[in-house]
Amino acid sequence: MPRGGAVACPVVDLTINGVDEAPIRCLLDTGAGGVRLPGSTAEAFGVDLADVEPGPPHIIGGTETRLYLAEVNLACAGYEWDATVSFCTPDFAGFGLAGLRGFFDKIYVGVDGYREVIELEPHEDRIDRLGLGAYG
Repeated sequence: MPRGGAVACPVVDLTINGVDEAPIRCLLDTGAGGVRLPGSTAEAFGVDLADVEPGPPHIIGGTETRLYLAEVNLACAGYEWDATVSFCTPDFAGFGLAGLRGFFDKIYVGVDGYREVIELEPHEDRIDRLGLGAYG
């Protein structure tokens, strides 16, 4: 978590479709329904939105935007998984949002506000490591 001003924000860098030269910084957002990325980044990540029908408008950060769903490969902190993400047009910010579906449902996130660090671990690895079983 980079320190910034009076409050450190929990962020992660996501690699999209193996484009590790340009990971995108994403705010960890438990209020976001899914992974939301700026639409202007889709082409750079090898995602063609030309034939994708947008979903209904959403308000993100005060900006009305349309969500274009796409299947991508995500990687973060040495972990990799496939997910459906939303590319948002117009862009709502110069960063993404790592939300409930596509991030928090795949990765355990521990936030230590005192030390200003986050811990990331795939749920399956965590369950095995703690010996919790499938429904621990």
